[in-house]
Amino acid sequence: MKLKCTQENLSKGLAVASKAVSVKSTLPVLGNFLLTAKTGVFKISASNLETSISVVVNASVEQDGEFSVPARILSDFVSGLPLGVVEMVHEKNSMKVSNGGSSAEFNCMSAEDFPPIPIPKSGNKLFLNPREFNQAVLSTFFCASVGDSRPALTGVLLKKEGADFVVAATDGFRLSEFKPSLDELNADVADFSLLIPAKMLAEVSRMFSAREEAITLTFSDSENLAVFECAQTTVSLRLLDGEFPDYKRIIPTAHILTAHSKTEELVSAVKLTNVFAKESKEGNNLLKIEFKTKGECLVSSSSEQSGQSLTKIAMAIEGDNDVALSFNSKYLLDFFNNVKSEELAIFTNGEQSPCVFKPIEMANFLHLVMPVKLNS
Repeated sequence: MKLKCTQENLSKGLAVASKAVSVKSTLPVLGNFLLTAKTGVFKISASNLETSISVVVNASVEQDGEFSVPARILSDFVSGLPLGVVEMVHEKNSMKVSNGGSSAEFNCMSAEDFPPIPIPKSGNKLFLNPREFNQAVLSTFFCASVGDSRPALTGVLLKKEGADFVVAATDGFRLSEFKPSLDELNADVADFSLLIPAKMLAEVSRMFSAREEAITLTFSDSENLAVFECAQTTVSLRLLDGEFPDYKRIIPTAHILTAHSKTEELVSAVKLTNVFAKESKEGNNLLKIEFKTKGECLVSSSSEQSGQSLTKIAMAIEGDNDVALSFNSKYLLDFFNNVKSEELAIFTNGEQSPCVFKPIEMANFLHLVMPVKLNS
């Protein structure tokens, strides 16, 4: 292989592909990039067997070739090179990378040792708006579980049912649901349900968020695979096994109290109160929110060791009786950090029922948190 490309393009391509490089594997080749130059196209690939990424990098290919090279050291070296043209030459078991007065030689492995990059032989296709898909994923993925006891809860659900397309995640204590719009390109797509690892799906959505062209999602239940393609980058993700819970049945259809709040004011109150909530000896980050029908909201927390905090904010509240709810402050802060909105509508049926948060500017989104039940 022999080719030339710019340092900027090469460094960007390596950075994208590196998200699929395995850092803890008994197979050394999974810590490598697969470099492929064929018929004038230069491609960088990486795989950890669950996630595979391939990036086409603009280059002038003088000679075809394919081999694998250690990912971390190549990325570190290229990122430190000055801007300009980088020449890459592969001969036998080594590759020379040079740029101006700097050069390095890297030991290589045969491409035959690298695992095949999965490509669905057939499957359905869905076309996604990059910005809206990014908003949908970043508004939901943080609700996925980080534990392994229920693998299905570590994923984000992508589901089409009739005219509705839903992106949802839950860990059993909180839930986010976002309904992206689907244009006429997707009119003939059959109903489907995919469960995709949350962390990598978030990476994919960020990766493509600034693109103008649509993301093409190809999926196949028989091959247990979802493939995202956009801007000369292809990401293949293994689907999760297990059944996502029927969360629709826990979303309240009625409420006894509604509150409308300026998001910034509520966020500020929760952050101040969290100073004491995170000091609780139980370790449950407990804080209380009291909705007063006279138009006042009290956010408070206390710690036997450190003291207590109380913040009062004005709030439009509709209901016959005051309602007091206790929450894990971490859940509220995760929501505020990932979902941006100027105003919130809050719906509750009391401490025995999930509390629903709906950003006023996002009619296609809801967030649900289970209050903490306190011993009387």
